[in-house]
Amino acid sequence: THNAELERYSGELVDILHRELGERADRARLINRLLLGLAFLVALGIGAWFYLRVLRPMSQAVRGFHVVANGDFSHRVPIVADNEIGWLVGAFNQLAGRMDTLRRLLTGLEQNGDLDSTLKTLSQTLPNLMPVDWIGVLVVGVDGRIHLERAFSDAKPDPIGQQSFDTDRTLLEECLKTRQPLHIADVQQMSQLSARYVFLRRLYDLGRRDAIFQPVGGGGGLRGVVVFATRYPNSYRTEHIEL
Repeated sequence: THNAELERYSGELVDILHRELGERADRARLINRLLLGLAFLVALGIGAWFYLRVLRPMSQAVRGFHVVANGDFSHRVPIVADNEIGWLVGAFNQLAGRMDTLRRLLTGLEQNGDLDSTLKTLSQTLPNLMPVDWIGVLVVGVDGRIHLERAFSDAKPDPIGQQSFDTDRTLLEECLKTRQPLHIADVQQMSQLSARYVFLRRLYDLGRRDAIFQPVGGGGGLRGVVVFATRYPNSYRTEHIEL
């Protein structure tokens, strides 16, 4: 009886379902496009961040490494990031700086022709490699005593003048006999152990608290000790003594 009306309502229902399904499909496609675009932008941002923070600093560091490896120790790689790469570059720059200092030190020592110029080069260059603000040269004389020939303090000649010391049963004698560097970690404390440690007390009076005695010469020729000292106790480490 109501077949025609039922068919009309059924057709309208199908049309409504089609429209709703189409609208939902359109919305889904729009959301998918937006998500795809957002993912592309995020990926692009991550790629740009990775390039700026990792790839470009790394490539700059590698180019700088090659420059230094080719012999230009004065070159410094710019630090463009405060991360592991930046820390690596900073450590490399420090290493290159030490290599450049060693090169300048060796060149200066080769060019110097007298004791004053040699000590000047040492006093101006060594502080970049180790804590040292006083350098003195003591030479064993024909009288058996050891004489302070020259001294530099803070890269300037020390007006202490020439002085003589008895080496018998002193650390200077021990250094000369063993032919090995001798480290006095606390000059003040060591100088109080024996009345014969006159030079140590003199060094303490000059305000120095840590020292390395380095024997030089020998083999039947001139013998002596180069003293490297600093104002701060316990400053010298194993690598400083090896240097």
